[in-house]
Amino acid sequence: MSRAVLLGVLVAMLAALLAPASAPAAPSLVDIEDEVMCVSCNVPLNIAESAQANRQREFIRGLIADGRDKEQVKAALVAEYGKDVLALPDDEGFGITAYAVPLGLMALLAAGLA
Repeated sequence: MSRAVLLGVLVAMLAALLAPASAPAAPSLVDIEDEVMCVSCNVPLNIAESAQANRQREFIRGLIADGRDKEQVKAALVAEYGKDVLALPDDEGFGITAYAVPLGLMALLAAGLA
């Protein structure tokens, strides 16, 4: 391979690495529905069929139309409905016990079986 071709390939690779990353795609309702709960039904929003679920969906659609990303939409939902709207517990404070306790129990069981 000639030096000119090799240099061209290296320059192209370097340009690709240094090019700014494209902006993430705007979230869709489907991206968010399975990560939040209907506050009246206490089921994931993607399977809820209540009038409240429909209001929450419209709220989310409005936030997406305003250009909010997924985390901003979730933050707005928490501000509007409280932390119970999130399907997953916090990954800090008391919420971390929802992750730590099952993992700890599995580790103890694995140690006992080994």
